[in-house]
Amino acid sequence: MSLIYGLNLVKAKYTATATANQVALAGYFASPGTRSVFATQSVVNCAVSTDVGNITGKLQGSATTVATDFADITGAAFTTANSSDTAAFEQIEFAIPASVANLRYVGTVAGGTPNLGVSATVFLVKRSS
Repeated sequence: MSLIYGLNLVKAKYTATATANQVALAGYFASPGTRSVFATQSVVNCAVSTDVGNITGKLQGSATTVATDFADITGAAFTTANSSDTAAFEQIEFAIPASVANLRYVGTVAGGTPNLGVSATVFLVKRSS
């Protein structure tokens, strides 16, 4: 029996562009480059109506844990969420390249200083012992 695990990539309040901590894929069947994985992003506006702006989230991967080695993963970008929305939720599907051993979430804020609650999760199959 396979178990699906959700690895939380970020759960934070964004008022400016930020990069979340990285998550190691060791111990999970990410099936690099061959099997699709799913990720979700939830955004909630935590601000008063005068705080405007938006956030565009994406996932990056790297073979190492060195911050400068991370690069965007093809197909692993979310639609821009605006502060004018009460809440936004999106699920994406993408393939993890064979070279990727670590994932991270990057939220790029633009158009002002919004006060957005963001959660992003990637879903992987846990390896059997």
